[in-house]
Amino acid sequence: MPAAEPVGGLRPGKGELRTSADLCNSTVGPQIRVHRLGTGTRLRAARRRCPAFPDRLQASASSRRSGRALENNVEIGPDAEVAQTLRRLRALDATMEIGNVTSIVDGALLDVDPEAVARGTLASVPGEMWSMSFDTAGAAPRWSSFVLSVGTVPLTHAGAICLIARSAAPRAVTMRACLRSHPPGGFVDAFFAKRLVAFAAPSTHVDALDLATAEDVPRAACKRELLIFFDAPRFELRLLDLRLAIV
Repeated sequence: MPAAEPVGGLRPGKGELRTSADLCNSTVGPQIRVHRLGTGTRLRAARRRCPAFPDRLQASASSRRSGRALENNVEIGPDAEVAQTLRRLRALDATMEIGNVTSIVDGALLDVDPEAVARGTLASVPGEMWSMSFDTAGAAPRWSSFVLSVGTVPLTHAGAICLIARSAAPRAVTMRACLRSHPPGGFVDAFFAKRLVAFAAPSTHVDALDLATAEDVPRAACKRELLIFFDAPRFELRLLDLRLAIV
């Protein structure tokens, strides 16, 4: 991607993760699934199936119970990177001023057209993603977006990318979500079919990219991001929850 191209630009450019089997020297294959493990019972069962299962994952279960879960990253699978970032967001307790590029946690940021002046406040409380009061001055922004890193996951054997969002807003806020892939020399955006709308009452949005028919999703890329573009130059919005699954 050219250096001058902003992270959240609207113009598309055409331009390993380790698996659970690696932990067991490829001896158990799909039998061991430690994605979002939550109990010592499941960990013990995994250890019985896989003697090489590392002790540090057993320790991570204790850390989770004692409230120190974010010290460990036990997410495994194609959506592991974004799942861990979303866990950090759910645990975050912070308030920050909004600028044209606002880092929220590692792997998650707000990105706004530099020709506009972004301002407002973003607050996060444990259990939710964030709430935001957003405004701009000067020229209307060509884009404003929430950006999540998805990593370098290859999609050769994946069938779909599923998005689930739960949101609320005093006045309706419309958004568009896309998967941005960065093959060598540029980037390409694949937009989810449905427009996401936040209403006064909390509502749930579900959408998916069918990778069998999505021509704008290269199977291999240097990196990938989930972008949620906001349509309005000013709004108030609560993102109550967000999930991304690659299946």
